[in-house]
Amino acid sequence: MITALLLALAPAQADFAATLRVEDGETLCTLAGRGVRVEDALRRLAHLGGRTIEGLEGSRGDALVDLDLRDRPFEQCLRVLAGCAGLDARLDEGAIVLSAPSDAAEQAELAWLRAVRAHPDRPEAAQARLALGQAELRRGNAAGARVHWQSLVAAHSTSMEAAEALLLTGRTLELEGEWSEAAVAWSQLANHGLQHPWQTEARLGLARAWSMKGDGHLALSILESLEQLHPLAGPDEVVERLLAKARALQVAGRAVDALDALRAAARLDPLRIERPDALELHAGICAAAGLHGEAARLWFASAAKLEGAARARHLAGAAREADLDGDLLGLLFLERVAKGSSASTEVEHFAAKARGTLGSDASLAQLAASARLERARELRAEGACARALVVAEPLVAERGGLDEDAWLLAVELAARCADEAHGVERAVLVVKEALARTNVDASRRRLCLVAGELYEAREMWDLAADAFGGQLR
Repeated sequence: MITALLLALAPAQADFAATLRVEDGETLCTLAGRGVRVEDALRRLAHLGGRTIEGLEGSRGDALVDLDLRDRPFEQCLRVLAGCAGLDARLDEGAIVLSAPSDAAEQAELAWLRAVRAHPDRPEAAQARLALGQAELRRGNAAGARVHWQSLVAAHSTSMEAAEALLLTGRTLELEGEWSEAAVAWSQLANHGLQHPWQTEARLGLARAWSMKGDGHLALSILESLEQLHPLAGPDEVVERLLAKARALQVAGRAVDALDALRAAARLDPLRIERPDALELHAGICAAAGLHGEAARLWFASAAKLEGAARARHLAGAAREADLDGDLLGLLFLERVAKGSSASTEVEHFAAKARGTLGSDASLAQLAASARLERARELRAEGACARALVVAEPLVAERGGLDEDAWLLAVELAARCADEAHGVERAVLVVKEALARTNVDASRRRLCLVAGELYEAREMWDLAADAFGGQLR
């Protein structure tokens, strides 16, 4: 056992024994003594090893230590002694070079490396591998971190450190979108022999990975088993389970059920579902449900929270969904926003199509609100509901001087055009937008009546009853 205790107030130096021997090509050292001056011990090692010593001047070489180092590698003994003087040591050609240590993190990493090399089979090596991986991760080298963690899992598979290494491996692979490898790590963690605190995260990660790999049914099975094994969860964890379930339902082709899961998550934590990853999930589910206008809005909302390539990808998603929704003016707006980003070419393609469709209506944004309302009426009468919606919908948020009655006409026109062109859910979103912009009781009753009529026409009786009663879900 290595013992090197620094004695601040020690008696005069006693006898000190130092020997070197070579075994199987390795130089082994024995140091023994009480109250030994570090400088004397270092000089004796240098002499026995046939080397000079550099960098000892001005150090804490007069510190006194007790030593009992037996048959240890020469370099290990050297570093123990140097550490007692607050120094680092390395072997150079013909010399022992002492120097002040670099930053604490680097010194800790060197210590972990030594522990791995000196005791590869001991529990300390598992701790060292875990710490070395975390050091690589702090440097931004996730791949290098995983090399250490994989070595740890291979050599100490049943340890708690191995479980934590699998946890960190799964998280980093998810961030890189390496879903197949992430599934392997999460599966290993879920089936790890020890009782560890990451069982829920392992199964949630495994469900996410299989969803991203395209197997929503398997992901749902994993989530069902999680509910059976660990039914109790705090509010934050419940939200994460609902988000994982929503993704699995989407991939399984159950977009309506996925929206229900998202709404449940939103009721518990409205802020969580405004994060970019949740907005992206919500956008994909709305697109699968045919709610292309809402999907475009969500893609744009998430793009506003991102930068670089991620922002460009979300802007392109917004443009694709706006194109499917027939939101021609929205595409012209997205073209301006995306200019200069890597999404600009794709967005410009959709915007060019929009300009071709709008034709002489492309300048409607500059017309008076009353003229725009009249043009929207004409387009609807011609059966061009998608174009009528493009003209009328901006008036919902920007009245442009319309009085309350004219504004209500614009809202109803936009809602009914949305219903005919894109479906009732898209239409009700128009009504909800208008409800948020008026405090006039008579206007609110009229808007809820419109929504009730739209639901009633689709035989959605429960929702119609709620709307007629003044409640929109």
